[in-house]
Amino acid sequence: MKIDIPVPAASLPRPDPFLLRGKSLFLDLDGTLFDLVDRPADVIADPPTRALIDRLATRLDGRLAIVSGRSLAQIDAMLGPVAQRIAVGGSHGCERRWQ
Repeated sequence: MKIDIPVPAASLPRPDPFLLRGKSLFLDLDGTLFDLVDRPADVIADPPTRALIDRLATRLDGRLAIVSGRSLAQIDAMLGPVAQRIAVGGSHGCERRWQ
């Protein structure tokens, strides 16, 4: 039986920058970018997470999107001003905002 042991992200090697050339990144919010919690309305991105999203958007030349079952208004409230700099898909794809 194989047991997978989680590896801390900080210990992973940096990817070759060539691998990111021309690629897009789509991040889901609940359960991926943020842990699932009992009260989803209480989830707010902390300043380091907002800064990370901002850096990713810059590094990927805008080829970053956040997708979620939440509404655009909820995503905006969670992410703050950085949400206006990136593509966002909310309400399971029924709402979309491009940069």
